[in-house]
This record gives sequence, structure tokens and C-alpha cells, in this order.
Amino acid sequence: MNKIDKKKLFNKRKLITSDLLFEAVLEDYDLRDGQKKVVEWAKPAFASGKKFLVLEVPTGGGKSLISLLLMKHYLAHVNPKAKFDLLTLTKNLQSQYMDEFPFMNNLWGKSNYTCDKHNNTCDYGKVCNNNKGETCEECPHATAFERWKDGKISLTNFHIHGLYSIFMPAIIKQRSSNMLIVDECHTLEQTVNSFVSFNISKKQWSKFVSSDKSNKWEQEVFILKDIIQLVDWMKKEYIVNIDNFLAKNNGSIKLLKGKELEKQIKLNSEISGLKSSIQNFIESYESGKTDWIADKKIAKGTTMWDIQPLWTDKILKEKLWSNYNHVVLMSGSILDPHLFCELNGIDINDVSYIKLNMNFPLSNRPIYYMPIGKMSYNNKEKCWQDMKPYIEKILKKYEGKKGIFHCGNFEIQDWLIRDFGKNKRFIFATSENRQESIDKHMNSKEDTILVSPSMAQGIDLKDDFGRFQVIIKMPYPSLASKVNKTRFEKNPKWYSWATILDLVQSYGRIIRSDMDYGDTIILDECFSDIMRNSSNILPKYFKDAVKKIDIKNKK
Repeated sequence: MNKIDKKKLFNKRKLITSDLLFEAVLEDYDLRDGQKKVVEWAKPAFASGKKFLVLEVPTGGGKSLISLLLMKHYLAHVNPKAKFDLLTLTKNLQSQYMDEFPFMNNLWGKSNYTCDKHNNTCDYGKVCNNNKGETCEECPHATAFERWKDGKISLTNFHIHGLYSIFMPAIIKQRSSNMLIVDECHTLEQTVNSFVSFNISKKQWSKFVSSDKSNKWEQEVFILKDIIQLVDWMKKEYIVNIDNFLAKNNGSIKLLKGKELEKQIKLNSEISGLKSSIQNFIESYESGKTDWIADKKIAKGTTMWDIQPLWTDKILKEKLWSNYNHVVLMSGSILDPHLFCELNGIDINDVSYIKLNMNFPLSNRPIYYMPIGKMSYNNKEKCWQDMKPYIEKILKKYEGKKGIFHCGNFEIQDWLIRDFGKNKRFIFATSENRQESIDKHMNSKEDTILVSPSMAQGIDLKDDFGRFQVIIKMPYPSLASKVNKTRFEKNPKWYSWATILDLVQSYGRIIRSDMDYGDTIILDECFSDIMRNSSNILPKYFKDAVKKIDIKNKK
């Protein structure tokens, strides 16, 4: 597809400007019909004066190239001196952009760069230099940061950009970019929500207070009645003790080195981040800008207060959208443009929207719906017993092929471990070993099967890495969460949208191109409720692929 060696050109960046490389790369592509359609649509969209361009482009639509085509048009017809910020959901997707377009000014976090002087990461090297009053002659992170800050086309991930836009807005203002492009934008609202959320627990505060104070707090904090009392306690106790710890630790850290220094650097970063989150929360809560939820719960035997914003629309509007003249939002799963805009703090009247059809052959991506039973709260254990023999049949049918089981929650994953754990094909992924599990699956020559409740997004099982997948339970958001329950009560449409979003994203894990193929199997009869009640926002390409199997006649 690409005739020129872009990486070789990139290595000659001192001799060739990024502008010329940008043009050279674009000229090397034969545009697909959908990409041509987007370019033509964008012309009046930019001319309309509307700030937001929302593109619903299914997997295989070439969103990465579309982003560059929109930049080219913007430079030619809107602002010839414009600067662009491109955001991706994950570091893996960020790497894919750099592999394809190496002229972009890419920025990772400091821990992703190597400090040659101290033979460690750049965050470690920075502390060592500060301790000794020294500097590195050439810091790879500092160099990348300056290129990102000053570059015409700059690339980073949601986490880095969120850190700057929410906690260090002066950096975003200094960069002064004109257009923001967000890939996988359907995840942005939840990502920002997670980014500003935090929890308070004994496990956490034991890292920076004495055991006596820790035990005292445990008796006091978890009998607080509401968020008002919690905020008061944070201001009088928590932040004061965090400040005392950081002041003391910053002094003692100068005496450390090696592994002990690495440990303290990580701890300082964690506690400093916690302080920033708390200060951001208190300012937002007391100003009334955002509604916050304090949810007291027990997770893995630990009692905690979980603090989250109910919605993040106002945060996005104030902290992100306000920094740009134009914003391009791309995803394969917008589903409901009006609800999407509402959740993300966008005025629908300030939006131009386009939706492209999927061009993957229907025969390559069947969805076999086998309604064995409803995985509802009251029926799930009986349903699981009914599913087990069918899972055995599926394992036998797809013997020799890799796949993934989407289990919906950790309880069902535990049932799989209990009843199928002896099967060496299964790789059970948790939040702690997610990447390790993915790497094991990708590197193994065996017919391995990933099992996870949280791999509906952010994983690419193209070709032989994923020839089948099983959806055991519909991915309904848990109503055990106080935030989810309140969201459902205030906006029931959100609940259906979030469920279908994960369902559609799951479908896309194993079909990554028009030449790819794989089978999706749905076992949860709750899918019938989704088809009946929310069919209007299910994509046509998804509904067209569904083939219902009559289980009763198959027994």
C-alpha cells in the first residue's frame, strides 16, 4: 500500500521538513470510497461555522488516514498556519499511528523514555538530577515534549492530554493548537470520568500516615454520613497529612538511590496525583460546577469511599473543548448522536455528523445467537449450568483456533475458572495481568482463548489471533455502582447506550479488515430484550449479521 519508506524519511527529518513528509505520505494512498465521501462532506462542514465534526466510521474505515486528510483540508481552506492535536485511547493505538505516520510529534509519559545518564527511566533520572543539582545534556523526554508542544501535528494519548488539560492547563494554552482530533471518542467521557475519580481507603492512607492514625481514621471516616462531611474531613485532615508526607519525603528522597529511590518515586507520584485529584474534586464540588457521588463500598475485602463525578459533560466543555477552534470526534460506535453529544457536553446544533457503512463482507462476520437463558441476577446460576454443555461444544468446534470469551463480570469469570480452569487453552485476564495475558495469547502458538470481563475495547485480535468469540453475558453496567444507578435513574437512555456500546465494540475485536473473518456467538437470552427495546441504535451492519439458532431443536 505504501511505496515510500516513511521511517527512512523520518530519520532524515533534519534534511526534510515534516510538511513535505506529510504531503509525501498522503500522496502515497489510494483513497477508499468512504474516505473520499468524508473529505467531500468535510468541506461544507468546516465552512458551516460549526465547531464539532462527528464521524461514525466502522472498523476498517481508515480513521487514521481520515484524520490526516482533514488536516490537509484545514490547512488549505481554513487556516494555513494551524496546529493539530491528535488523541488516541491507548498507547498501542498511539504506536500504530507512529508506525504509519512517523513524522508526527509523539509524546509518551516520562516512564516510557530511557535516561542514559542514570540507566533508568526519565522520571527516575529527573529526580536524581534534582537531588544533585544536575541536568542531562540531552533528555529524550524533554526533547519529545518540546517537539510535541511546538509541533504542527502532535500526537499523544488520553491520559497525557487529560493530565495537562485538567491539572496543568497552562501547557495546553502554551501549545495553542487550533484543531483537536479524538480517535475512539466513544471512550472519552468514561476515560475522563475515571481520570478525575479517586478512592479513599485504609490501604491507601496507610502509605503516608502512622499506624495509630490509620486505625483512628478507619474508625472515623467510614461512619461519615454524606459527601458534605467527607469534604470537610478531607480539608481538615487528609490534605494536611498528604502535604506533611510529601514535604518530608521530598527531603529524604535525596539520600536514596537504586531500587529504594525507584520505590519512593512511584509513591511520591501516586500521592501527588491523589492530592491533585482531591483538590480538583473539592474545587469542582464547592463551586457547584459538577455533581459528584460519594459511594461507600467494599471491594476485595477493603472498605473505601469511591468519589466520582455523576457526569463529565461540564468537565469536558470547560477543560477540553474550550481550548480549540474545531474538534473532530471519530468512532465506530457513536450509536446515538444526540445522546453522545449530551454526555460529552456538546451542543448538537454546533455539530456536523456523518455515518459510514461497514464494508466487510457479511459472510465473514456472522453473529450466532443461541438464547440458552437469561443471565439476569435471579436466573444467572441456573443459566450458567445450562450454558456449560454448550461451552464444551464450542470449545470442541473451534479446537485449533484462537478466540476470546467476554464474560461480562468477574463472577462469571470465576465460574469459568472453577468449571473450566483445567483446560489449558484458557488464559484468564484480570486488571493486574491484562497486558501479560494479551502478550501470552499473541505469542503462543497454541489455540489459546482469552477470558475477560473487560476486553470489549482496546484489543486487536486480527486474523488468526481471533477466529471466534463468545459473549456469555450482555454487558449491562452494574447497578451495584451508585454512579451507574443514579445515571440510570436520571437518564435511562444512557444505560441502553452504554450496554450496546460495549456489545458492538466486543463484536469488533476479531474482525479487523475486509479480508478478516471470525464467528461471534451470543449465549445470553437478554440479547432479545436489546433487540426488542433498543434496536433503533444498534448498527444495521450488526443486526444484519445476527443468525438466531433454535436451541430447543438442537438439544
